[in-house]
Amino acid sequence: PQDWVRFAVAARGLIRAWEEGRPGGGYSQRIRGSISGLFELRITRPGTRGPQLRLLCVRDGRRVLCARGLAKRQAKIPRRDVELAARAVKASRNNEGTA
Repeated sequence: PQDWVRFAVAARGLIRAWEEGRPGGGYSQRIRGSISGLFELRITRPGTRGPQLRLLCVRDGRRVLCARGLAKRQAKIPRRDVELAARAVKASRNNEGTA
């Protein structure tokens, strides 16, 4: 439940920043080398001990598509998680064209 509250706060801050024409600030960061436009949405506050909860997302117009969630235990997001999230985004975009 507390993680859900943190997610709601992070998502609200991100959406507010986008509406004001600003980047995501402390809530998000683009993932370098991502051709699908993935970014990392931080759920757990920086400096908090333990695994850091993250969502790999992509902005799609006014929507945010969350492609993968993970508990980050290392400094970098594992390449496999980035690849799986990119595949999920691609599949979602392909399915939208057929719906």
